[in-house]
Amino acid sequence: MSRANKFVLYEASVQAPREQVALLSQFYSELRGREPLFLREDFCGTFAISRRWVEQSPKHRALALDLDGPTLEEGRRRHYSKLRLDQRRRLKVLRQDVRSVTSPRVDVIGVGNFSFLVFKEWADLVRYFRAAHRSLARGGIFALETAGGGGMMENVQEQMTYRRNGEFWFRYYWRQRRFNPITHHGIYTISFKLSDGSILRDAFVYDWRLWTLPETTKALKEAGFSDVQFYWEQRDTEGRCNGEYRMVERGENEHTWMCFIVAMR
Repeated sequence: MSRANKFVLYEASVQAPREQVALLSQFYSELRGREPLFLREDFCGTFAISRRWVEQSPKHRALALDLDGPTLEEGRRRHYSKLRLDQRRRLKVLRQDVRSVTSPRVDVIGVGNFSFLVFKEWADLVRYFRAAHRSLARGGIFALETAGGGGMMENVQEQMTYRRNGEFWFRYYWRQRRFNPITHHGIYTISFKLSDGSILRDAFVYDWRLWTLPETTKALKEAGFSDVQFYWEQRDTEGRCNGEYRMVERGENEHTWMCFIVAMR
């Protein structure tokens, strides 16, 4: 049995806190013409993004929300403990449902890694969006990372190898196990294979409802948001994703696409 820390592997393969913070700041600055200072990170997990947010300057504050106690404890051990005292004072971590209204109101609510897809019923989705709307300051934005296309509906497996100090570290496996086209409910998993040959099978399992962009837009407006924009992931000259996102009115119907839905209060 592997003793590898699945959260370390997840952060290395799935998250990019510095880039995520830059994107949230980009969206807010382009839409509002000023720098955002107060972030609420929903479904924060080990809250690596919130850590990076408060490290930016003495003016930046963050509120991190998640319901999973062990995951939050992992974040406290590996992230919160590494912050200076003044940075800790500007980061509040709560074991709390994201469907709750928080105070004081924030500039940005960020939702990464498609996490809002956990809400499989329309009423729950709208309830969450309403709580987010009430938790934002006037002019605040709500940024939801999502994906779609046929690649999110097929039973496929993708893999990527990660190296550390030039040597094999682990192999990451993303698997789409099943998808129901009638309900748009799907099961997705992440597994890891380590250099010693051990496997962390189904280290993370997601039971999602794949909401379409028109559906999500309708739910956001029903919840009170005034406007919704789409930031589409860009590709380089060889067709590979380059990590950049631009506001678009028309998305490319690729096999798998990713975008941020950005709603404005």
